[in-house]
Amino acid sequence: MRIALDLTTASVRERSGTSLYAVALAQALARGFPGHAYLACHRLSSLRRRAHWPELPGPNFRRRVYWDAFDPLLARQADLFHGLDSRAGRFGPLPQVVTVHGVGHLWREDLVDARGRAFRLAQLEEIRRRADAVLVPSAFEKGQLHARLGFDPARVHVVPLAPAPDFVATRAPDQAVLDRRGLDRPYVLFVGVLQPRKNVLRLLDAFATLPPDAVLVLAGPTVESFRRALAAPLAALGPRVRPLGHVPNAELPSLYAGARCLAFPSHYESFGIPLLEAMACGCPVLASTAAALPEVAGGAALLADPDSTEAIADGLSRLWGDAALRA
Repeated sequence: MRIALDLTTASVRERSGTSLYAVALAQALARGFPGHAYLACHRLSSLRRRAHWPELPGPNFRRRVYWDAFDPLLARQADLFHGLDSRAGRFGPLPQVVTVHGVGHLWREDLVDARGRAFRLAQLEEIRRRADAVLVPSAFEKGQLHARLGFDPARVHVVPLAPAPDFVATRAPDQAVLDRRGLDRPYVLFVGVLQPRKNVLRLLDAFATLPPDAVLVLAGPTVESFRRALAAPLAALGPRVRPLGHVPNAELPSLYAGARCLAFPSHYESFGIPLLEAMACGCPVLASTAAALPEVAGGAALLADPDSTEAIADGLSRLWGDAALRA
């Protein structure tokens, strides 16, 4: 079979989330199913980022630029198109599979503006009409697509995510990583992009109730529009908070393994891969009761109401001070 994979989302210098998913899936297909021929496709809009296109994962891959608005020639070169970042295309009769990473945030006015919502809903309508199959990471997201957008549940398939093989509980943290990051005290870890959806401001308020020797490590880049809102809370906590910015994936297992717990009180997640990465590294988890997080936690994490600073603080306090609970 000739399979076209849209790797546009991976055309970034610092990969996380959907870009890591796209690269990992392409690499796994190259290893596990070498009998197929693959097209690594990039939308025309990513030409300006071609310096960051991922390497082709194997000899059975070749590269192609395409136009998702209208590219009937792709149907002559491939037997199947897989959109890896919630985008379908107009390719004539070519069958399409599309991975939809998340839609629930579209109905929260605090998470997306009207213009962004309209643009995203138009993309989802294109997927609903054109995709032969849709992959989602959680049953929660499948329910959202059906209830809110009228997707046929028979065409929507739940395919959960998984941590990379490097995330294992038997590996001790690399002390060089911790030393380089200045992590010489017990710490709570947060992993993800710093943005309103991740509930970082309420996490900072809740963390402030922990003993003064506690440190909060924020592992992830900050959305530019969120920097001003973060400035005062970070200044108030001073050296007790360590914003690391983007952290290479190779360092994350050590950060998880060295942490007293992971705090992930997000307002909305279609999945929440940091929960499973932490668990795989033996790191206890405090997550929120929102969206897909209870489904992913599977009863193996403390859960707190993301709209309650007190509930988050209570969960942090329990994990911080109770070694038996952490174990």
